[in-house]
Amino acid sequence: MASPTPTRSSSEPTDYLDGLRGLAALIVLFGHCSNVGMDVIPALNFGATAKIGVWLFFVLSAYLLAGRLVGELEDSTVRGRVILAYAVRRVLRIMPAYFVFLFGATALGYFRMDEALRHAFLMEGRDHLWTIPVEMAFYALLPIIALILSRCSPRQRPWLTVVVVIAASSAYAVLASQAIQANSMQFPAYALFFAFGILVAQSRMGLSNNAALGIALASMAAIVLLAPRSMESFVNISVQEALGWSWAIGLGWAAILYALTRSSPLQYLFRNSALRFYGRISFSLYLTHFYLINAVAANMMLPGIVKGAVTLVLATVVATGMYLAVEVPGLRLGGRLARAIMRSGSAIAPRT
Repeated sequence: MASPTPTRSSSEPTDYLDGLRGLAALIVLFGHCSNVGMDVIPALNFGATAKIGVWLFFVLSAYLLAGRLVGELEDSTVRGRVILAYAVRRVLRIMPAYFVFLFGATALGYFRMDEALRHAFLMEGRDHLWTIPVEMAFYALLPIIALILSRCSPRQRPWLTVVVVIAASSAYAVLASQAIQANSMQFPAYALFFAFGILVAQSRMGLSNNAALGIALASMAAIVLLAPRSMESFVNISVQEALGWSWAIGLGWAAILYALTRSSPLQYLFRNSALRFYGRISFSLYLTHFYLINAVAANMMLPGIVKGAVTLVLATVVATGMYLAVEVPGLRLGGRLARAIMRSGSAIAPRT
């Protein structure tokens, strides 16, 4: 999944968020590998956990985008241009890599042309691609939320965001049970995860390092225990029933993110170079990994653990190539066009 680049000043480095994004990408990859009997890490079955990584992507994406857009709208004298620049950045962040992936998958026979076109127009989301229409729906809704928040005082914003969380919780209660099991493209079923991210972005309360560490450890333990495979093993309920606790896992990710943004020692853990690398290539990795896994599982007569390792290497190489060849040019073009949009009017340029 794609997330924007952190935008705080150089005195407040946020490269650790790339590490958190990398963790999400690896959870998805390892989960899908384990689903077909190819554990990447010996003796660790990540089966039925890929969704947990996706929910982290949703929380993190909302945190980064909401924090940036609200700040830009607050600083700008021409809000329409800010929103147009935001839209250009988002489209050029997602669509070039997505279209290239669809073209390649169609050429390799994974999609018919009509199926590829429906995916390109966000009318369909087969296999892991259901997340793309969900993300794009959030991108479309966020400017409305950000406009409202930018007109409120910083003290009012957390409370208004709580209202957003309550509204999203209502949609979750009605839709999530079946939608999450079926990998539905219904955005309201997943709105709660995004609302958690917005709430973290607008929260003002600080934490001591010890409190942040305690929250992070307790939240990670809760996520591990509530993971569908853990629930199936220790509580004797089905994976489908365990997905009913997805709201708690999303809240756990939000708590970890909240603690992480307020604790330098925790941030150090996620500045690991490998995690940050996978965070940078995470969108291309997400797009390409699923069919690579299926190809390795079907065509290589090797032990499962070896297949898992081969898949990790192949997915990393392919994703890195797509990131450099497609994503980076798209990011640069989006940045240039966004800056041109802001310069063309009498607006204060967005913070970088």
